[in-house]
Amino acid sequence: TECPYAFTAQVPNVNFPIKNAIYGVYQDTDITGVLANPEIQNVNYYTTGIAPNRVFVINYNELPLYQCGSTDLQTYQIVLYESTNIIDVYVKKRTSCTSANFGNGLIGIQNQAGTNAVVPPNRNTGIWNTTNEAWRFSPSGSSLTNSFIWSVNGATFVSETQDSFTFCPQEGDTITVTKSTTKCDGSQINFSSSLEVNFEPTPAFSNPVDLVICSENAPFTVDLTTNSSTVLNGLNPDDYIISYHQTQTGAEQLTGGIQFPETYTFVEDEVIYMSIENFNTICYSVFPFTISASVPPSIPEGLASQGFMPGETLEDLEVIGENIQWYDDAFEGNFLPNTTPLQENFTYYASQTNEAGCESEARNPNPVSNRLAVTVYSDLSTNNYAIKNLNIYPNPTKNNLNINAENEISMIEIYNSLGQKIISKTNSSNQLFIDLSNINSGIYFVKTYCGENIQFTKIIKN
Repeated sequence: TECPYAFTAQVPNVNFPIKNAIYGVYQDTDITGVLANPEIQNVNYYTTGIAPNRVFVINYNELPLYQCGSTDLQTYQIVLYESTNIIDVYVKKRTSCTSANFGNGLIGIQNQAGTNAVVPPNRNTGIWNTTNEAWRFSPSGSSLTNSFIWSVNGATFVSETQDSFTFCPQEGDTITVTKSTTKCDGSQINFSSSLEVNFEPTPAFSNPVDLVICSENAPFTVDLTTNSSTVLNGLNPDDYIISYHQTQTGAEQLTGGIQFPETYTFVEDEVIYMSIENFNTICYSVFPFTISASVPPSIPEGLASQGFMPGETLEDLEVIGENIQWYDDAFEGNFLPNTTPLQENFTYYASQTNEAGCESEARNPNPVSNRLAVTVYSDLSTNNYAIKNLNIYPNPTKNNLNINAENEISMIEIYNSLGQKIISKTNSSNQLFIDLSNINSGIYFVKTYCGENIQFTKIIKN
């Protein structure tokens, strides 16, 4: 129905066109004409706060009066407070316009019968102007008293009389709260509400993975969000809010989230807590994972050129390291399984991986590659057959190395792990002695010549 806009009487008045009302400001506004900016010139409202202390706010912003054009726009606000029943009226600007309804305006409240009203001074029906003023209407009686009774499945919690209480429900529980309010006349009015507890099924999340930065130079930078898709496990990311926290409490309370998780820096191992909140249910899950740094291992050691027999594979090559991985390229390339058959004059590239999953890196400042290059050749083309009864000892050795065989040994050569020849010695008997006291500890390879046969043997110098 149309709101009566024409009024001349002051309140209280049993014949006033609108009773049982809050007037703040009651006047003849008109928004049917063309507004300069409807996004600003409008009536809007919202609710804030938490029951039983919520606040309802109504805004009237830059509204024109009837037949008064776009000048002297009106702006005011009404605020209603739950429980206390306080009413606030704020007037930023009220200007009379006598083109219609005599320019009347009114601030106040009136009962249903029109027999009782409260009006601020000089704000009853009439012509008046004002800016930046506020009025509060407070009940003259004492505040209403409330008490609460909580029950679960019909069983009452006698000690719980406040507006909230802590309870660990079971699936299917029915929780009922009854609010008793004592009115001004001493009588009571009761309000009751119930809800059934239904547990939302846990989404099919996966566990996050621990993140390792392969570096020895702190501070380290890690992208925490790489775990987002891992944990969601194919679930729609638009259904969840994901945040990362340094404490479990922060993750559970959804406070203090890491502001830039894509570029998080740290200097020592940490536990990160990932919080996933469902948009629709407000349920959340917390997943911890660790972030750490690991020094990459050095490049594996081994001869750069090695012979092979027909049928042998990458697993038969002599390479020193942990968790050796083979590739067909010095930088990227394809991963090759250890069962890959060896091919004549082909170069294979080996890296090693530590327990943290970090692959090897060269220690020199300008490495050609972070992998050991091994070029293989067929032993059938180089007379590289096993030497009969060849014995090299002790191995490992600290200083001296003894070599003997069934037949005459004509020469030995010793190579370091980089494939560099460091010792060469000729011989004319089936045994010889080598002094290794002047070489560094490490992995070495002895190449023994006996007649037309050649054999490589790995030794360790302590």
